[in-house]
Parts: sequence; C-alpha cells; structure tokens
Amino acid sequence: MTREEADILIYALGGGMGHMARASALAKELHAAGAGKPTVIATPGSTRLFDSDEFTIKMLFPPDDPSEFRAVIIDELKKSRHKLLVVDALPMGLMGELREYFKRFKGKKALICRLLRQDYREHMNVDEFVMNNYDLVVRCEPLPRNFLRHPNSVTVPPILAKNPSEMLSAEEARRRLGVKKNKFLVLAVSADSMERAEDFFKTVHERVRKVRDGKVELRFASPYGEPSPAAAHTRYYPLMELLPGADLVIGHAGYHLYHECAAAGVAALLNPRPRLHDDQTARMKKSPPSIKAFFSPQEIDNAIRKALKNKKARRIAKQTPSGAKKTAKAIIEMCQVAGL
Repeated sequence: MTREEADILIYALGGGMGHMARASALAKELHAAGAGKPTVIATPGSTRLFDSDEFTIKMLFPPDDPSEFRAVIIDELKKSRHKLLVVDALPMGLMGELREYFKRFKGKKALICRLLRQDYREHMNVDEFVMNNYDLVVRCEPLPRNFLRHPNSVTVPPILAKNPSEMLSAEEARRRLGVKKNKFLVLAVSADSMERAEDFFKTVHERVRKVRDGKVELRFASPYGEPSPAAAHTRYYPLMELLPGADLVIGHAGYHLYHECAAAGVAALLNPRPRLHDDQTARMKKSPPSIKAFFSPQEIDNAIRKALKNKKARRIAKQTPSGAKKTAKAIIEMCQVAGL
C-alpha cells in the first residue's frame, strides 16, 4: 500500500462538514502511514475548506431530479478502482445505494461508526446489514454496548480535525479573534445551510442583546463567513484551534462541535436538533459538566448571565489524541491481513 494513488475510497457523502472533517483527518493519517493518496467522494459545499495534497476530493453534484442521485452515486462507485471502501457514518449510503452496490463489490469495507437514530436503525435493519456486509467497524464516539455489534470492531477516541494538543492557547485564540482580555466571548457556531445559519445567528444575537452587559463580545463562525479569524463572522478552519479562546460556545449538538468543545474544555450550550440519521439527543445524554443542552432561545441569555457570575477558572480537558491515527492503523492492518 505504498503507491501514490491509493486503492482506498472514502465515502463522505451526506452534506455538512462532519463527513468531510472525519474523512480528511483519516485520509491524511492513511497517507502519512504510507497507504498512498486516498480519494474522498463528497457532496459540494464546504469541501473547499479541505483542499490537500495528501488526498483527492471527488465532488458528486446532485442532478436536478433528486431521485436520480442514487444512480449517480452507484455509477461513480463502479468507475472507481478501489479495493477498500471506507464509509463514513451512513452504513447503507446516503440513499441506501450501498445495499445494491455491495452485492457486486468484492473489496474490503470499513465503517466509521457514530451515533445513529434508533428508529432509523430499526426501520432499515441497519444492525444486520452492518454485521453481514462490513469487514471492520470503527466506533469513534461513546456508543451503547449493543450498538452495531460486530466481531471485528475497534473503539477509538473521536476523530477530530486536529489533535487537541494542536489547539491554540486561550490568549492566542482571543488575539486572533480580535477579542480583548476583559471581554466575555460568546462564540456562535453553525455549519448548517447558509439560510439556517443566518437565522440561528440572528436568534443568538437577539438573546445576547437582552443580557445588556458591556463585558459580552459576540462572534459568529460558519463555512459562509469571512476567512479571517478576526472577523465578526468567520469561516476559519479548523475552528477547533480557536475554541480555547471562547468563554461560551453556542451551537448544535453535531458530532464535531460537541467533541471539539469537550476536547477544549470550553463551556458549551448546544441544541440537539432532529436529524434523519444523527442522534444528537443521545449524544447529549452523557455530556461532561461543561456541555449543556438548550431547547428554547430564552435559555441562551439565562446561560450567559449564569456564566458571567461564575468566577471559577475553566479546567482544560484531558488532551486525548484524535482517533484518526488509530483508525488508519486498524484499516491498514486489516488490508495487510487481506493481502491488499
């Protein structure tokens, strides 16, 4: 597995930044371990933030008729000469197309497994499909014991954009964000669609104004803002580097923001949103004390007031390395056993 072009295809379709963030981190570790240059297939959007010489991004553009996208994905998979398919998060694919494709694909298959909604798993019989079709399951966040059980599985820390040790100090992060030392920094984060992100930011802005405290500074972060971290609205990536500078992060309970805030030890107020596949409510059930759930806008200003009164110094979380390297190691070992 030392060729320049690897026989590895990473399936990161699904929209948003989560799939690409995990896929890019894994692709870099595979490349660093001598596995060649993987190819990542993804839907358009924030992929521009992930350009790298260590892997190739192949964007699949949905046709005008969404019902035809399934065939587009299968055609792309058939054209690829990969011997290993790594699927991020969606065991059956974005549109269930992997059920059909796996009937003819003879290579090895690895699943990067995060929380999935219970009703989706039961309705689609996901657990049985994973057991019968995958050669390796990587469990990359805390999961229930009976969740997608597989005889060849490995548990790794959350796969993050960076290792926690690579985050900036609080002082340097605030300097880059252009926030003075005596200010209480609220960082509102959304990787949702541009329209939904703007609506969310407006809501947060309205609630922050109700606090009426001159000590509070507000910054916005999404893939659609200005690239400079000093801008009021930034698309700086990876945002994880800057999280130690925040006093309070407000966002949604998606995989990356949740685990990055936990890694940074930063106080976070996260809204678990209903998703087709991702179970954000289950993710919040065993949150560390620094991460709280909110379900109404009124809870935002109450949380800010409470945080302003809390004079205790923030404790930095134990810096466990990202699970990307351990995942790459497990995949390479599986391929070596199979003679790939």
